[in-house]
Amino acid sequence: SVDFKRRRERDQREGVRREELARVQCFSFSKTGYCSRTGGECGYAHDPGKVGICQAFLHGTCTAPEGCCALSHEPSAHNMPTCRLYLLGVCDADAATCAFRHVRYGDTMPCCPAFGKGRWCDRGAACTARHEMCCDEHAATGVCPLGQRCKLRLQGGAGAVRRPPA
Repeated sequence: SVDFKRRRERDQREGVRREELARVQCFSFSKTGYCSRTGGECGYAHDPGKVGICQAFLHGTCTAPEGCCALSHEPSAHNMPTCRLYLLGVCDADAATCAFRHVRYGDTMPCCPAFGKGRWCDRGAACTARHEMCCDEHAATGVCPLGQRCKLRLQGGAGAVRRPPA
């Protein structure tokens, strides 16, 4: 026999979970402006106002026609990466002319996990972590399985080098 009470309770739990997921921004969409799950398969939110900044736009090389780029061309504290040159003390530009954020952090400040996953941080200027793409595996274990091929910044302080000394 079918236990309708348990089935109804399970359906209610699944409905609540779906509603909770629908409030969380899809990391894939935030990072690329697109979601690989088509046809409504993705249960996460796809807010076009919460996408990462176009890296080509930051460097002045975006070739997409005006308004057609899937990523943001509007810099904000939510989507702008931290200026690495400023952290090292060698950025020639001031905060008004540099394309990246000039924020001074302590020597042991970790990378922002939300920014690292989706290139968007809901906390924006209130975030106390660095907005950089850091290697999560290196942060967790101290070693990246890709070794020298890893293109992400290794976790460390503001003046940390990209690669460990040989």
